[in-house]
Amino acid sequence: MRRLALLPVFLLLCAALSAQTVTVKDTVMRTYGYSDPDPVPRTGRIYPYHRYQSFALEGEDRLWKMVVLENDFLRVKIFPQIGGKIWSVYDKKASRELFYDNPVVKFRDISLRGPWTSGGIEFNYGIIGHAPSCSSPVDYKVEKKADGSVSCYIGVQELLDFLVENAPSPLPVTAEERIVEPMEDKFTAFCFKIHANMDPNHRSCIAFFKICSGKFLRNTYYYHVRK
Repeated sequence: MRRLALLPVFLLLCAALSAQTVTVKDTVMRTYGYSDPDPVPRTGRIYPYHRYQSFALEGEDRLWKMVVLENDFLRVKIFPQIGGKIWSVYDKKASRELFYDNPVVKFRDISLRGPWTSGGIEFNYGIIGHAPSCSSPVDYKVEKKADGSVSCYIGVQELLDFLVENAPSPLPVTAEERIVEPMEDKFTAFCFKIHANMDPNHRSCIAFFKICSGKFLRNTYYYHVRK
């Protein structure tokens, strides 16, 4: 049996709670599809992948497999057949969608290989912002745990294998005060982007960090050093 190396994509459904139920079901969506791949793979930066050249102008109803994670606060929908995209995150308490829950699946020539559809959250590993698998089926696994929580894991086997075999080792990072070695035990990182006021009612924000050394631990306070 082929080993599955899967990426955990289970969202934190709230600060301290996990998903309580998981359902895998077929869902009918109005879909604007795309052609068969070009039989000749492109040379250059997308080799050995094939590109998709044409896209449907008329939609048709199509069955898609959907994984639904829920607890008392949120409902999360994941499409394993569309790159493992998190299609929807619905806030039950506020009765509103947190992202864009696209009512149709409309592929257009946007990504590295062509097909891409808007809405939700995707996993970007491509050199122009979209993974080669962003519109293709990926591996997934649902798991019910002993504590009653549930998770969904998705991943792309070939991508993970390639990263393990070819990714370079972490390099030192030059800061103003000193050089940070990647094998240092102390956790260090730098913030390269902040999304502020995503919900003005809660003054919420999301910070993105590149880890330079050590190990990140959840529910731990870290200091943002400033001059």
